[in-house]
Amino acid sequence: MDFATAVLNRNVDMKCRSYVFSAIAPKMGANIGLSLVFAICCCLTLVSESVFADLTIDPNGTGATDVVQYQNAVQILLTNPLADPLDLGSDYIAVGNTASGALAIENGGSVGSVSSFIGYQAGSSGVVTIDGAGSSWSNTTGTNNSNFSVGHLGSGSLTITNGGTISNYHNGFIGSETGSLGEVTVNGAGSSWTSSGGMNVGFYGSGNLDISGGGAVSNNGQSAIGLLAGATGMATVAGTGSTWTTNSGLVVGSSGSGMLEITDSGQVTVGFTTQVARNSGSDGTISFDNGVLTTRNLIAAAEDLTGTGTINSQGLLTDVDLVFDTTHGLIQTVDLTSNPSQSITINLNVDGTGTLGAGHSSIGSMSVSDTVVVSSANGYIGYRSGSSGEVIVQGGGSTWNSGFLDVGNEGSGTLTISEGGMVNSSLTYIARRPGSNGVVKIDGAGSTWIANSPYIGESGNGKLLITAGGNMSNSGNSRIGHLTGSAGEASVDGLGSEWNLGGDLFVGGKGSGVLNITGGGLVRVDDTLWIASGNGGNGFVNVATGGQLALYGEGDDSLSHFLSLTIGSDAARYWDHSLLDWAPITAATYGDDFSLAYHDTGDLAGYTVLTVGLAGDFDGNNKVNGLDFLKWQRGETPQPLSAAELADWEANYGTNIPISSTAVVPESSSFMLAVLALIVSLHWRHSSGDYGIGLPCWGRFPTH
Repeated sequence: MDFATAVLNRNVDMKCRSYVFSAIAPKMGANIGLSLVFAICCCLTLVSESVFADLTIDPNGTGATDVVQYQNAVQILLTNPLADPLDLGSDYIAVGNTASGALAIENGGSVGSVSSFIGYQAGSSGVVTIDGAGSSWSNTTGTNNSNFSVGHLGSGSLTITNGGTISNYHNGFIGSETGSLGEVTVNGAGSSWTSSGGMNVGFYGSGNLDISGGGAVSNNGQSAIGLLAGATGMATVAGTGSTWTTNSGLVVGSSGSGMLEITDSGQVTVGFTTQVARNSGSDGTISFDNGVLTTRNLIAAAEDLTGTGTINSQGLLTDVDLVFDTTHGLIQTVDLTSNPSQSITINLNVDGTGTLGAGHSSIGSMSVSDTVVVSSANGYIGYRSGSSGEVIVQGGGSTWNSGFLDVGNEGSGTLTISEGGMVNSSLTYIARRPGSNGVVKIDGAGSTWIANSPYIGESGNGKLLITAGGNMSNSGNSRIGHLTGSAGEASVDGLGSEWNLGGDLFVGGKGSGVLNITGGGLVRVDDTLWIASGNGGNGFVNVATGGQLALYGEGDDSLSHFLSLTIGSDAARYWDHSLLDWAPITAATYGDDFSLAYHDTGDLAGYTVLTVGLAGDFDGNNKVNGLDFLKWQRGETPQPLSAAELADWEANYGTNIPISSTAVVPESSSFMLAVLALIVSLHWRHSSGDYGIGLPCWGRFPTH
C-alpha cells in the first residue's frame, strides 16, 4: 500500500495516550476508509513510524511545529478521540505548512496547541473545519505567542459550524502577513471563536470574517479591519443572534482598507471606541442594512456610515451639528440622512465616558448653553485634514468638562468660551499636527478655561485670545510655538483679562512663538518664563498699553533684576511710540515707559509685576485722551484698528496717571463727551486741502 506519509516523531518517554485518526487512503481504492488506533505509553519509543498523511507530532517538544499536510486530497479527520484529546503541549501546529493541508474536527474531537496556523508559509494552503457541539480547537497555554492565524503567509480557510468552537489566549489573525489570504466563517447557534486578545481581519494581508446564523465572535483586545498599509479586511455580521463583541476598540480601516457590514438584525458591540478610516490614506466604511452597532465612542466621517441602521453610543465625533441646551439634553437622537441612501439613527447618551467634538472630515459644530454641563473623556475640534469644527460654550453655568482636548488636530478648529461659559480640560493642544489651525477665544468676564499643559501651536498654527475679562488658568508647563514649523500666539488683552500659569512658560521652542499682553491684561507665571530658549525657533513677549507681566520672585530693584527671572530676556519688548513698533524693553525708560512693583500681600503676593504703559494710552504720554484716538484711527497702535483697543480707549478715557505713581486723575466725563462731539463733527477733507480730524464709519469697526 502506498499511503501518504504521517510521521510520529518521539524519542522520549511520555504519558500513555490514545488517539483515533481516520484518513482516506487513495491508493487502496475509492472511498475506502482507514481507522488507525495507536497507543503511546511511557514504555514505548516510536521513531519515524509511517502512519498516514504528512503529520508530524512532537507532543512535548519546545517550539516545534507540528505539520498537517496531505497529498491527493487526503484529509486528516480527528473525530471523537478517546479519553485524551490531541494535545500538542508546547508545540505549534500548522495546517498547510509548505504545501496543502486539511484538518476536520468533528463529533466532539478536539485539538490543543500553543499557536496555530492555517496556511503557514508562502505558497501553502490550509483548510480546517470544526463541526458540531463539543468539537474544538484551543490555544490556551497562556503565553503572548498563543496566536491563531488563518492565512499566515499563505492561504487559509476556517469554517466553524453547528456549535464548533475555537478559543485562543492571545490574538486572532485573518490574513496576517503581506500576500496572505484568510477566510473565516462562523455559522450557526453555538458556533464561536473566542480570543482573549485582539481580532485582526486583514493585518498585512487580505482577510474576510463572516458571522451568520447565530454565530458569535468575541475578543478582549483591540480589533481592526484593514490594519496596516496595504491590508484589506471585510467583516460581515448577518442575521438574528449573530454577534461580534470586542471589549476594547475597533478600527475599520486603520492604515489599510476596511469594511464592516451589519445586516438583518446582526449586532456588533464595542467596549471602547469604534473608529472609521483612522489614519491618512486609509479607507473605511460601516454599512448597515437593519443592523445595530453599540459602542462607547464613535469617531467617523458621516459619509463613511451608509445604509439603514442604528448606532448606540456614549460619545460622538462626526460631521453634524450637536446642540446641548434646555431642549437638547445629554440623551438625544441624532439622525444621519445626508444622502438618499443614508438613514442612520444615533442614540446618544453622553455620560462622560465618551469622546465629543465637531468636524471629523468636513464641517461640524457643537454648542453648550443654558447652564447645561457636558462631560467627555476626550474632545476633538477639526479632526482630519480638511475638516472644520467649531465649539461654543456660552453663558454662566454652561460647562464642557473634557479630558484630553485637541483644537485643530489635522484640520481647523475653533473653541469659543463666552458670557461666563467654562471649559475644563487635561492635556490640551491648539493646532497639534503640521498644517492644522486652532483658535481658542475666551471672551468676557467670568468666561474661564482651566487646562493642563496647553500647547499653543504644537506643530501647526495656534492662537489663544483672552479678551474683555476672560480668564485662563493652567497647571503644568505651557508652550507657544513648540515644534519645528509651528507658529503660536497668545494674546491677553483688556482689563480683567488674565492668564495664570502654574508652571513654566516657553515662548518659541523649535517654532515661532509670541505672547502679547496689552490693554491692562495680566499674565502670571509661577515658575520660569523662557523666551526663544535656544532650540532653533524664535519667540517674543510684547507688553504695552497697561499690560502686566507678573513673575514669581523679588525683582523690583531694576529692570535687569526683573529680567533675571526669565531666560531669554532680550526678546522681551514694549511698544515704542516714536518708532510705532516693538522695541527691546531694555531700551525703555523706567518711570516713563514702565514700572516695577513687588507685591508682598494680596493676590499677587510673592510676584514682581512689570507694567508697561496705560490701557488706551497710544501715544505714551500717560494720558488717555482724544489724541490717543487719533493714533488708533491711523493704525499707529500695537493692534491697529482693533475693536479691543478702541474698547480700552473708551473705558479709560480721561485717565491721567504717571506710570511711576499710583494716583489716578480722571478727566471729567463732560469733557470726554465734548471731545467726542468735536471728533465726530470734524472730517478729513483731502479735496479742500484741510487737515481736519477724520473719524471712520462706526459700522466698519471690527466686531471680534
